[in-house]
Amino acid sequence: DLTYASAISAVDRHLTEHPETDAILTGSYVLAVGALFEVNRRKLRLPKDIKIAGFDDHELCSIVDPNITMIY
Repeated sequence: DLTYASAISAVDRHLTEHPETDAILTGSYVLAVGALFEVNRRKLRLPKDIKIAGFDDHELCSIVDPNITMIY
């Protein structure tokens, strides 16, 4: 399910089970931004605490704060 909500839920579950995670790689900008929402909710700092990167570059990834590294 490629939605912001599914990404938020997946990252929440993953970080709860694996708090040592220091990077997240996504397959789309929607998932990357959803991951960013959850990381921000947890008050983790990008890129110091965790990094987010993904594929399928979109303008949104360069405007969110902090920016998300995406590959086109």
